[in-house]
Amino acid sequence: MEILVGFLMLAALFAALGGLVYMINPSSLFTNPTVFSEYLGIASTIVIGVEFVKMLSTHTLDSVIDIMSLAIARQMITEHTSPLENLFAVIGIALLYLVRKFLYIKQLDKIEHVKILDFIKSKKQKEGETDVTTK
Repeated sequence: MEILVGFLMLAALFAALGGLVYMINPSSLFTNPTVFSEYLGIASTIVIGVEFVKMLSTHTLDSVIDIMSLAIARQMITEHTSPLENLFAVIGIALLYLVRKFLYIKQLDKIEHVKILDFIKSKKQKEGETDVTTK
């Protein structure tokens, strides 16, 4: 199911990227300054989408923290927010980096994969032993 969602997201991201390229009009960048903000918002949404697809394929806490920090940064950059909202966004990003620095243990993300590999190795060894004893 996750693979299907990932492929659908990739298709949507390519469509959004094509729309962004088609939408770019250099003369409007010089005449209307809000157009650049719109382009920046769409581009950062595409980047967040790519990171989301990466998160679906890797299943690590590190990729979740990356997406959350990108989403907060996008909101802060593309929207015209108040100073208090900017402060909350900076505090949110700082908390995410503190979680990554002090509370995140990389080995916990790898335990599941290591257990599966150990199970496969032990299964192959047992099959090899039974083949030798039956001959």
